[in-house]
Amino acid sequence: MRTQSTTGMTAEHYAILAERIENEFMWRRRRGRPRRLSLEGALRVTLLYYRQNVTEQLIADVVGVSQSTVSRTIASVEAMLNVVIDDE
Repeated sequence: MRTQSTTGMTAEHYAILAERIENEFMWRRRRGRPRRLSLEGALRVTLLYYRQNVTEQLIADVVGVSQSTVSRTIASVEAMLNVVIDDE
Protein backbone atom coordinates (compact mmCIF):
# COMPACT_ATOMS: atom_id res chain seq x y z
CA MET A 1 0.00 0.00 0.00
CA ARG A 2 1.32 3.42 -0.88
CA THR A 3 1.76 5.54 2.21
CA GLN A 4 1.29 9.03 0.75
CA SER A 5 -1.98 8.39 -1.06
CA THR A 6 -3.56 6.17 1.60
CA THR A 7 -2.47 7.91 4.82
CA GLY A 8 -1.62 11.42 3.67
CA MET A 9 1.87 11.09 5.13
CA THR A 10 5.21 10.79 3.42
CA ALA A 11 7.07 7.54 3.96
CA GLU A 12 9.59 9.45 6.08
CA HIS A 13 6.96 10.98 8.39
CA TYR A 14 5.19 7.64 8.62
CA ALA A 15 8.43 5.92 9.68
CA ILE A 16 9.11 8.61 12.29
CA LEU A 17 5.62 8.23 13.76
CA ALA A 18 5.90 4.43 13.83
CA GLU A 19 9.28 4.71 15.56
CA ARG A 20 7.90 7.09 18.20
CA ILE A 21 5.08 4.67 18.97
CA GLU A 22 7.48 1.73 19.08
CA ASN A 23 9.78 3.59 21.48
CA GLU A 24 6.89 4.47 23.80
CA PHE A 25 4.86 1.24 23.75
CA MET A 26 5.36 -2.50 23.54
CA TRP A 27 3.35 -3.70 20.55
CA ARG A 28 4.29 -7.38 20.62
CA ARG A 29 2.71 -9.27 23.47
CA ARG A 30 4.86 -11.39 25.73
CA ARG A 31 2.02 -13.76 26.54
CA GLY A 32 -1.18 -14.84 24.92
CA ARG A 33 -2.17 -14.77 21.31
CA PRO A 34 0.06 -12.67 19.05
CA ARG A 35 -1.43 -9.66 17.31
CA ARG A 36 -2.65 -10.17 13.77
CA LEU A 37 -1.09 -6.93 12.52
CA SER A 38 2.40 -5.56 12.93
CA LEU A 39 2.76 -2.10 14.44
CA GLU A 40 3.30 -0.65 10.96
CA GLY A 41 0.22 -2.46 9.68
CA ALA A 42 -1.86 -1.29 12.64
CA LEU A 43 -0.74 2.30 12.14
CA ARG A 44 -1.53 2.10 8.43
CA VAL A 45 -5.00 0.66 9.15
CA THR A 46 -5.73 3.47 11.61
CA LEU A 47 -4.52 6.25 9.34
CA LEU A 48 -6.35 4.74 6.37
CA TYR A 49 -9.56 4.64 8.41
CA TYR A 50 -9.33 8.33 9.30
CA ARG A 51 -7.91 9.61 6.02
CA GLN A 52 -10.15 7.74 3.58
CA ASN A 53 -13.32 7.54 5.70
CA VAL A 54 -13.96 3.91 4.80
CA THR A 55 -15.71 1.30 6.89
CA GLU A 56 -13.90 -1.02 9.25
CA GLN A 57 -15.34 -3.94 7.30
CA LEU A 58 -13.81 -2.75 4.03
CA ILE A 59 -10.40 -2.37 5.68
CA ALA A 60 -10.79 -5.82 7.24
CA ASP A 61 -11.55 -7.35 3.85
CA VAL A 62 -8.58 -5.63 2.20
CA VAL A 63 -6.11 -6.45 4.99
CA GLY A 64 -7.41 -9.97 5.60
CA VAL A 65 -8.49 -9.72 9.23
CA SER A 66 -11.85 -9.52 10.97
CA GLN A 67 -13.79 -6.30 11.45
CA SER A 68 -13.46 -6.66 15.21
CA THR A 69 -9.66 -6.86 14.87
CA VAL A 70 -9.71 -3.63 12.87
CA SER A 71 -11.91 -1.98 15.49
CA ARG A 72 -9.65 -3.03 18.40
CA THR A 73 -6.56 -2.03 16.44
CA ILE A 74 -7.89 1.45 15.68
CA ALA A 75 -8.80 1.98 19.34
CA SER A 76 -5.34 0.87 20.52
CA VAL A 77 -3.39 2.90 17.98
CA GLU A 78 -5.58 5.96 18.55
CA ALA A 79 -4.73 5.86 22.27
CA MET A 80 -1.03 5.51 21.43
CA LEU A 81 -1.17 8.41 18.99
CA ASN A 82 -2.75 10.61 21.65
CA VAL A 83 0.24 9.96 23.91
CA VAL A 84 3.04 10.36 21.37
CA ILE A 85 1.50 13.43 19.74
CA ASP A 86 0.89 15.10 23.11
CA ASP A 87 4.61 14.66 23.85
CA GLU A 88 5.45 17.22 21.16
